[in-house]
Amino acid sequence: TCRGSGGGDVNPLVFIFVAVAIAICCVCYCVSRSSQQNNEDGRGSPMSDEDFEKIVGDEKDEVKQHARSISNKALHIPKNGTYSMAYVDRGSTHEGTVQLSFHDVGDGYNLSGEVRDSDGRSIIDEGFVTYDGRAYWKDKCLESSSGDVGMAVVSKGLFDFETSNFQGNWTAITGHDGPYTRFSLLQEESGAGNDGSTLAESEEEDIAVPPAGGPIVPQAPVLSGDDGKFDNNLPASNQNQGGGTSLFDQMQSGLRGLR
Repeated sequence: TCRGSGGGDVNPLVFIFVAVAIAICCVCYCVSRSSQQNNEDGRGSPMSDEDFEKIVGDEKDEVKQHARSISNKALHIPKNGTYSMAYVDRGSTHEGTVQLSFHDVGDGYNLSGEVRDSDGRSIIDEGFVTYDGRAYWKDKCLESSSGDVGMAVVSKGLFDFETSNFQGNWTAITGHDGPYTRFSLLQEESGAGNDGSTLAESEEEDIAVPPAGGPIVPQAPVLSGDDGKFDNNLPASNQNQGGGTSLFDQMQSGLRGLR
């Protein structure tokens, strides 16, 4: 080295700094890829109850606000019954059924029902559908084979009342979400209207009512005094249908006419 050059040694801190920078870049890249993959597979971060309820509230407000802009019912109305559905969850398709009841409340339909699939059973806590089909509902798991009891899910989308189909998406409090790939009426419920009332048909039986004035007493034939023939054309005064002259008295009267 030249004199006065200060020597050619490199400070070790430089190598440490470079190593730390490379490690930080690797961690950030892995986190970014993991987050991207989770979003592609419908896997998000678990939400707090407050965050999830905010999502439910936003969906409810949006549907209710749209309901206020509708003045009349659509040509077709929703059908209560069992709907067949399929949905995508983390890349896999699952199938099940949804029992839905629509209750007309004047500005739309309150929604209630039950969801069943291979994992368990959920109950719809709340839901609303506008007269033109916009909908949201929240259901909570009551039975689960995978330990998801208590898990809440919010669904939103659009009903086609004419074809009894639904298109939409679901989001769980766990952060998972995905689309419904099939949602259509499987069997309509009989004897129920969409106002929640039962439309059971009943027929009234005709009951024979006896005429007033007591039972009808048959009249005995009376012998005519002129030709000895029976005369069935009694005067109106003798055609008594309740009480009056007895059958024995009428026969005696007829015999006296022969004398």
